[in-house]
Amino acid sequence: KASGATASASDWEKASKYTDDTAANAAQAAATAAQKSVTTLKGTVDGIYDLSDEAFKDRIIDKTERDSLQKVLADLEQDWADVASSYSKLTENSLYDSIADDIKADFTSAYNKLKDTYESFESAVNNVISAEQVTDSLINGLYNNYQNFKTDYAAYVSIMTVVTKQIDAILNTTVSDLVSELGGYEYLRKATAENNTLIEGGLILSTLIGLGYTDTNKL
Repeated sequence: KASGATASASDWEKASKYTDDTAANAAQAAATAAQKSVTTLKGTVDGIYDLSDEAFKDRIIDKTERDSLQKVLADLEQDWADVASSYSKLTENSLYDSIADDIKADFTSAYNKLKDTYESFESAVNNVISAEQVTDSLINGLYNNYQNFKTDYAAYVSIMTVVTKQIDAILNTTVSDLVSELGGYEYLRKATAENNTLIEGGLILSTLIGLGYTDTNKL
C-alpha cells in the first residue's frame, strides 16, 4: 500500500483459493455431517433388524409390530436422505477437487455400494411388513441384507476417514504455503503496529493460525 494509506486484506493477494475460510469451513462441516449422518443410519438399521428379529420369534407380524416397523422405516428413509445430502455437499466442495483421484473413485464406489445395500435392506423390511406370516425366505433375506449393509457401511466409513484426512492435509499445506509466500510474520508485525490497519477477510487470521499464534503470544 502507499505510505500513510489504510491497509486492508485486499492489499495482499491470496496465496490460493483455499485461503477463503468459507470453503474450508464448509468442507470441514460437510465431512462432520457425513460422519454423523451415516452413523445415525447405522443405528437405525441395527434397531430395525433387532425389532424384526424379535417379531420373527412367533413367525407372525402382528399389528403392533407392523406399526413399529413402519415407523422406524420412515426414520430410515430420512436417515438415508441425510447421508445422500451430506455426501453431495462434501463432494461438491472446492477442496474435494484436490483430493487424489483414486481416493475420490474409491469414495464414490463405496457410497454407491452403500446405497445399493441400503435399498436392498429397505426392500427386505418392506417384505416383512407386508407379509402375513414370516417365512424362512424372509428371515434369510433380511439377515443377508443386514450383513451386507454392515460390510458396506464399514467400507464407506473407512474411505470417508481417508477423505477427511486428505482435506485436513490440503488445508494444512495451504496455510503453510500462505505463510511462506507472505514471508513469515514480518508483514503482520508491521500491519498490526498501525492503528488504522483493517483486519478483515480472514487473511491475517489464517496466517496467525498457521504460525501457531495464540492470545498468550506476542507479535
